[in-house]
Amino acid sequence: MDPVETSACPAPRRSKKREAILASARTLFCQEGFVSTSMDAIAAHAQVSKATVYAHFSSKQHLFCEVVSHVTDAYIKLSEDLLDAPLREGLTTIALRFLEMVTKPESVTIYRTLINQGQDFPEMVEAFRDAGPRRIIPAIAHYFRVQSERGRLKIADPLLMATIFLHTVKGEGQGRALGTCISNYPDRVIIDELVTMILTTYAPDRPQADPARQAIST
Repeated sequence: MDPVETSACPAPRRSKKREAILASARTLFCQEGFVSTSMDAIAAHAQVSKATVYAHFSSKQHLFCEVVSHVTDAYIKLSEDLLDAPLREGLTTIALRFLEMVTKPESVTIYRTLINQGQDFPEMVEAFRDAGPRRIIPAIAHYFRVQSERGRLKIADPLLMATIFLHTVKGEGQGRALGTCISNYPDRVIIDELVTMILTTYAPDRPQADPARQAIST
């Protein structure tokens, strides 16, 4: 069974000053954006010296990575904690918590920053990918893999299923938060239908092959 990563960044040194720096960075990244936020501003906001900031975080990219990881760590742990829960309960909770995570005001602000400034600052995009999607998708793939190994679901490609699952949830919820969603269906209706489709289509006693896998191979 594959282990799930708990951090995409260097091992943290826990301290009150470090937590204050993270809190200030999160606030300023959301208010000013990645590009406009300097390490000097973060130090001043956290009421520590710039040297103290660099003692905990080697660069602004590292700090941004830790800000995102702080959010994703809790979500990844949740997916682990739900491995033994009833499938409908587990999948619904995973979807609802993911929706909550990506539609928080600070998450939407960071996403807007990635869209507006990502092309000019690829290091910011890479930091986000390393701390977010590149950890969350494998974590949910791990959930689907475990359920398949236990005979509760029949999924040929857990990574593909995790990608479809998370993008379906994020697409509607984040689109609504950004004002770009064209659907009138409530988020919970979409999530309930998605979970029902998975439980029906990938039931272990269903004779047909995995349709998602077939679509990729054709």
